[in-house]
Amino acid sequence: MADDAIPTAVSLSTSTMADSGDNDGDAIPAASWASLPRDLVGQIISRLTCTVHYLRAVFACRRWANMNFSWPGHRPLQPPVALFCEFFSRGPYYNPATGISYYFSHSLQAVNDSYCFGASHGWLLLLGTDSFIHTFNPVTSDLVTLPQLFTAPDSMLQFPAELCGNYLVFPDTSGNQVVPDAAAVTVHCRDLIRLSVLSSDPADDKNFTMLIVLNHIADIYLYFRMGVDAAWVPITIPLAHFHCSDLAPTRNKKIYTVDGKKMAMLAFDLSDPARNITVSSYTISGVPRPPSPDATFLLESANGSLLLVNKIREVRAEPYDAVLVVFRLDLSAPPQARALPVADIGAGNALFICEGGSGCFDISAFPRTFSANHIYFFRPFLGYEAGQAFEAETLGIFSLEKGELAADSGRLLRGWPYLKLGKVRWLFFNFRFIRWYNIEMA
Repeated sequence: MADDAIPTAVSLSTSTMADSGDNDGDAIPAASWASLPRDLVGQIISRLTCTVHYLRAVFACRRWANMNFSWPGHRPLQPPVALFCEFFSRGPYYNPATGISYYFSHSLQAVNDSYCFGASHGWLLLLGTDSFIHTFNPVTSDLVTLPQLFTAPDSMLQFPAELCGNYLVFPDTSGNQVVPDAAAVTVHCRDLIRLSVLSSDPADDKNFTMLIVLNHIADIYLYFRMGVDAAWVPITIPLAHFHCSDLAPTRNKKIYTVDGKKMAMLAFDLSDPARNITVSSYTISGVPRPPSPDATFLLESANGSLLLVNKIREVRAEPYDAVLVVFRLDLSAPPQARALPVADIGAGNALFICEGGSGCFDISAFPRTFSANHIYFFRPFLGYEAGQAFEAETLGIFSLEKGELAADSGRLLRGWPYLKLGKVRWLFFNFRFIRWYNIEMA
């Protein structure tokens, strides 16, 4: 399909998946839920994700209620929050449902002294002043410590103490060969890591992998496999001069990363039982050009599809304007990834997009705060303080149904934190505690 051809939009709504057959003989008979054995009901109850679902289950069936299952201890379902943790790991974070900013309550010194370079699966990704990498759940206070970042080969990074925590980075040449004698670039902590994600939730998977995209070192990424590696390992990607616009983990044990300008994509396959990582490349077709996107995001939909979101026009002056387009990527014929426009992301779902931390969220529990089939993103805000102009970030809302910005008044939201708190990210609260031990590396 030509890149300038626009395919017919598809829908990810579950209503489109209903069986359209008229053969009554194929109908599935209704199950007698009340007659399920206690152990099976217990398995169902244990997998419910919030207190509301638990109450609905036990109140819907008198026999289930009489089984007297222990209270699961769920905390109330929480909406996505805007996280301001770039300079201070305790926050603040802004809850759109309440219009109030909060701070996380913890006293871990290793966390308080760290720089937050990302958020994944509800965990903060932190770089300490001693070069250690931490993953920290701000709700449960679980902490997983990974090796120091300069354990990567000496030809890539150095961490001289006399530079007060800054790094010496040795850029590679056009042939992807790291040259130890090349002139080093001095990089501050907050400028060292471009993007990073976890392959899975550390509370559920003790063998998770972290992938890091570094600034100033092209075509080489770093990864660490929990339980396998003792140091950070470089991996060379198969596409030269690939600029990572965004990356996203998926449920099928893969991490995808995209170059929004070249419309190219990489897939890091982590499904090998031997924990080997393979990298494959895709060329994305079906995305109209021009215009070239101002920003590109990747995320997984509620039904497991890989979505690509292009911000294809952004006017940063007042009044602010932007157009966002969603595509579902068909990966059935590699190395081609066919982009199919999406106009409906599923009943009750909304997209929350940011670099390295986008997600598809069921917002049906928050009808007064969020609207289905909308995209929530962070946009520039131009303002004045003490007679001087400045640029910060605030919340933008885009309606997929109408194809235009919605409920965007051009003003800051009530209760929005101080304007110059750095980069804003989405955080999806994770209330699961770690159930495995010996998590700190020697």
